[in-house]
Amino acid sequence: MGPSALRRPHPTRLSITFASALSACGRLALAEDILKSTIGKTSAGDDLKLHARLQLALLRTHFGASSDTEDVRRVAEEAISFFGSTGDDVGLASAWSAIGEVHHNAVQVRSRYAAYEQALLHAQRAGDRRLEREPVMAIIWGLEWGPIPVDEAMRQCSVLAGRYEGDLQIGASCDAAYAVLTSLRGEFEEARRLVARARQMWVELGDTVGLLRPYEALRLVEMHAGDAHAAEREVRLAIGELEQMGEKNWLSSRAGFLAEALVPQDRFEEAEHYVRLCRQTAAEDDVEAQALWRQVLARVLAARGEFDVAQRLAVEAVARAELTDALSWHGGLLLNQSHVLKAAGRTAEAAEVARKALGLFTHKGDLVGAERAQKVLAIIEARVPR
Repeated sequence: MGPSALRRPHPTRLSITFASALSACGRLALAEDILKSTIGKTSAGDDLKLHARLQLALLRTHFGASSDTEDVRRVAEEAISFFGSTGDDVGLASAWSAIGEVHHNAVQVRSRYAAYEQALLHAQRAGDRRLEREPVMAIIWGLEWGPIPVDEAMRQCSVLAGRYEGDLQIGASCDAAYAVLTSLRGEFEEARRLVARARQMWVELGDTVGLLRPYEALRLVEMHAGDAHAAEREVRLAIGELEQMGEKNWLSSRAGFLAEALVPQDRFEEAEHYVRLCRQTAAEDDVEAQALWRQVLARVLAARGEFDVAQRLAVEAVARAELTDALSWHGGLLLNQSHVLKAAGRTAEAAEVARKALGLFTHKGDLVGAERAQKVLAIIEARVPR
């Protein structure tokens, strides 16, 4: 056996890999501690490429906590320039994924897709199948949220599932996304079956963070099915998992999702508690969370007859969605605004907003959303004097 066969992996590279594995298991604090410790033992002069990868890995580990999106964007763009000059495809894949996270926070799905396409390209050039997994899973999520119509999104999801057949993480991600897309067509039992299959794959993998995905997928499926109580159950289970991990960065959105599920059940006081938690913990540049707390609080206040503030908050929520290309999400926020306007007696404006929502749902191929918008319109128009 020659000396090269006995060569040990570089400790910095091992730390990055280990920290990534810990993050996937939900042990984010420990992953951050390992990266910080490794940085403390190295200097930029040891190996410029590895040191840059280490700094980027640390920034991404606590993205949304002590780092804002502009910090991440700046460091990632600098990393792209540096890794590009050194021909480091592994570093470029990580840096482009960080750019994808920035666009994710802004709910800019097309830009997010383009960034992850670049990450995937460099992972493939590096010949690292494990590194390919992150951008592929991110691209799958974008099919669910983005502007691609439901039928085409389902086709692309199936293509990716076939291309990466045998990879349980990608297979589970495809099942979860396909479930949500299926629910947009009103096929709720099939959607639930797909989520159950995805959950089983993540259980087999022992992927704690991955297990959050079926909770989120089933929450959406149940909300689309009109079962807010079942959606509430899934959010509470997800919050329990996050609390066990000691993970706080994702709790703001989950608190908002819980409040959102409580409103259709007329549990307004409880909803207000969780929406205020979402408001207090949401990062200022987290577009989804900032729209979410405004959306739900608007409904709570409208139920109390506090229409002026409710209408302002509903407008602010929609304004954030208008900067995105998440069609069904934007449509849902418009329907929420329509409910608030209707409660305030502004029926003509409520109908106009509901028509805009219907247009977005139709463009996405979201049959369930379109049906909801049509029902809202029918109720409003029945009340308008002729």
